Amino acid sequence: LGSPKGYVLVFLNSDCPVAKRFIPRLKELDAEYAEKGIQFVGVYCSQEETVNDMASHALESGIRFHVVKDENHSVCE
Repeated sequence: LGSPKGYVLVFLNSDCPVAKRFIPRLKELDAEYAEKGIQFVGVYCSQEETVNDMASHALESGIRFHVVKDENHSVCE
């Protein structure tokens, strides 16, 4: 498949009701745009969330795209 043509950063939080509501649509968009070379990346910004919280949320939600923790909050700012 090679290198992605572009990236979509999706800001997530395991406690946010809006983020939870949009996860099914994000998964659809990820599948659609993966075929076009676009890679989705979930960015967890909450300082209270641990990496384990983030990973559990992604697994339980069925998120298949990459997820990362914004440890120093620089991406979110």
